[in-house]
Amino acid sequence: MSNTGDYTSIGAINVNFLKACFGFWLAWVTWQMVVPGLEVILILTVIAAAGGIKCTWAALWLMGKMYAKDRKIRAMKAKGAVPKADPMANVADMRDWRSKS
Repeated sequence: MSNTGDYTSIGAINVNFLKACFGFWLAWVTWQMVVPGLEVILILTVIAAAGGIKCTWAALWLMGKMYAKDRKIRAMKAKGAVPKADPMANVADMRDWRSKS
């Protein structure tokens, strides 16, 4: 198990940040176009800004989940050695079982 997050989590975080940047950019562009006669554009501005906020929150949430997972993995590794299984019985040991009693 690696110490870093898997590529899908990192990719999802980057895509969410990219979508947030696009949402904030669209909100900024449409904010410049709001004039007293076109209040409808204000609705698009609010929706784009809300989408940017939501995508930023989702990316931060995924980062927190990935950090918590890494902390759990580090805590498990700090506990000690990897547990080892009992040795497998071979045919000779199984034949000697009845003769020993």
